[in-house]
Amino acid sequence: MPLAIIGLLAAILSVASYQYSQAAVAAVSEIASEDIRNNAEIQAKDFAIMFATRLESVDSNLQILSTAPALRNHDEPKVLLDVAQTSTDYLTKFYVLLDEDGNAISASGNGIEYLHYLNASEGDYFTVPQQTRVPYTSNLINIQESSASDPILYISHPIIDPLQTDPDGRRLFKGVVTAAIGLDISGLILERSVSHTRINSVEILDNDGTVLYSRTESLVGTNILSGDLPWQVVEAERASLQDFISAAVEGSPMTDEFTVDGKVTTMVAEPVIVNGQHLWTIYVTAPHTLSSDIRDLFNDQNFFSSLSLAVIASVTVGIGLIIVSWNKRLAKTVDERTFELRKANESLATSNSQLMSLNEKLAANEKLQQEFINIASHEMKTPAQAILLHSGLLKKQPHDNAESVNAILRNAERLQRLTNNILDVTRIESQNLKLNIEQLNMKDVVTEIAKEYGDILRSRNNDAEKIKITCNADDAIVMADKSRITQVLSNLLSNAIEFTREGEIDVTCEWKDNQAYVKVRDNGSGIDEEILPRLFTKFATKSDKGTGLGLFVSKSIIEAHGGKIWAENNKEIGATFAFALPAVTVD
Repeated sequence: MPLAIIGLLAAILSVASYQYSQAAVAAVSEIASEDIRNNAEIQAKDFAIMFATRLESVDSNLQILSTAPALRNHDEPKVLLDVAQTSTDYLTKFYVLLDEDGNAISASGNGIEYLHYLNASEGDYFTVPQQTRVPYTSNLINIQESSASDPILYISHPIIDPLQTDPDGRRLFKGVVTAAIGLDISGLILERSVSHTRINSVEILDNDGTVLYSRTESLVGTNILSGDLPWQVVEAERASLQDFISAAVEGSPMTDEFTVDGKVTTMVAEPVIVNGQHLWTIYVTAPHTLSSDIRDLFNDQNFFSSLSLAVIASVTVGIGLIIVSWNKRLAKTVDERTFELRKANESLATSNSQLMSLNEKLAANEKLQQEFINIASHEMKTPAQAILLHSGLLKKQPHDNAESVNAILRNAERLQRLTNNILDVTRIESQNLKLNIEQLNMKDVVTEIAKEYGDILRSRNNDAEKIKITCNADDAIVMADKSRITQVLSNLLSNAIEFTREGEIDVTCEWKDNQAYVKVRDNGSGIDEEILPRLFTKFATKSDKGTGLGLFVSKSIIEAHGGKIWAENNKEIGATFAFALPAVTVD
C-alpha cells in the first residue's frame, strides 16, 4: 500500500513536472522568438539607415560635382573626381564624367579602365538625366567586357550650365557625372555585419523586385516577383509571402513569420530611403533556431526529471517535491534575472543617449554664448571709446567740432547697426520677423542705395578717389518690404567697401526668369575659403571689424520673401554677393 501511494504520487508529480516544463518551454521559446524578431527588425533598420547614409554621401558628392565649374568646363576634372572617390571608397568603385554626347571624359582612380565601355550614349544612366534634367539611379548593369564581372549600379546627376540655354529655352545640358556602386562592395559590408548576428541571410532588392545582392549568387539579377521564390516555404504560405514581398518592394516596412525549410523564420523588409526617394529594400531572414534549441533542452531536462522522480519515488516523496520546487524556483529566477537585466540595459542606453545629447547641446550653447560675448563686447567697445574720445575733444574745443561730430555720428550709427542686428537675430530665432510688404521697383531701390553709398565715399575724399560705385539696374517689380531689402543691400555694399581698397564696386539689377536678380560685385580681397561654406551662418567672420551677424540677418530676410541669397569668389579677384526675389509682372 505505501508503495502504491508512493508510485501514485510519483506519477502525479511526473505529470505535473511535465506540464510545467511544457509551459516553461512555451514561455521561454516565445521570449526567444520575440528577441529574434526584435533583433531582425533592428538589424534591418540599421542596414537600411547605413546604406541610406552612405548613398546620401554619394548623392551629395554628385550634387556638388554637377555644379562645379571644373567639371562643366572639363578643366582638370579628375582631381575633383578622385577627391569624391576617396570620400566614398567604402561604397563606390569610381566616379566618371560624360560629356553632352555621352562620351567619357575622365574618371577617378581605376575607373579609367571602364572608359572604353562607358562611351555609350544609349545607356539609361546617361539618356534619362539628359532628357529629364534630374538625377537618376539605374538598374543593375554588368560590364562583361571589362575585367570586373560584378554587377554595378549607377547614380547620375546632370550637369547644367546656369548661364546658357538650349534652343528649347532650357538650361544648357553639359553632360553627366556618374557614380558607380559595386554590389560586391555592398555585399562585403553586409557580410561583415551579418557575421556577428543571428541573422541567416540578407538580400537587397530594387523597386522592380530584382535581387541586387544575395549570398546565393545565382539569385543576383533575377526578379523574384515574376519567378519562383528564393525561399522554400510551405504551399499554404506561398501566396502570403508573395504579398509580403510585393508590399515591401513598394516601400512599406514589413515583418512577418513563415515556415522556411521546415523552421519558423522571421522575415523583415525595410526600405532604404535616400533624399525622400525609395531606392532599395533590405530583406532579413532570421530562423528561430534558438527557440528550437531551448525547446529540445527543456524536453531533455523534462525527460531526465521524470525519470529521476520515477526512480526515487520508491524511496521518498520528499525528494520528488524538492526537485519540483527547485525547478519552479529556477524558472522563476531565470525569468526575474532576464527581466531585470533587460530593463537595466534599456535604462542605461536611454540615460547614456540623453546625457550625450545634453552634453553636446550644453557645449554648443556655451561656445556660441562665449563667441557672441567676445564679438559683441569688442564691437561695442570700439565705437564707444571713439564717442568718449571725441566727446572729450568737443568739451575742450567746442568751436572746432566738425570732425568730432562726424566721428561721433559714425560710431553712433555703428552701435545702432550692431543693436539692430542683435534685435533682428532675436526676432529671426523666435520666428517673429515681420515684413511690411508693398509693391516696389527694385531698380529704384538699387539706384538709391548705390547713390547713397557713392555720396558717402565722396564725403570721405580719399575713399572716393580709390573706390568707385557703378550701378546698372533694370525695371523689376516685386512685392517686398522696402526697408528690409534696403537693409540687405546696405549690408552687402558695406561689406564690399570694407574689403575693397581700390577699384570698382558694380551694383546690378536684372530681370530674368520672372525674378529680380541683384548682384554686388567687388574686386577686393575675396571670401576666405574656410568661411565660404558657412558664410551665411551666425558669427561667420574672420574680420576683426564685424560680428558675423549681418549676412545671417540678410539671408533670413531674403528667405522670408521667398527668395534666395548666395556668394562666390570671382575668377580673378574679389567676390560677388547676389540675391533673387520672385517678381510680379505689371501691364
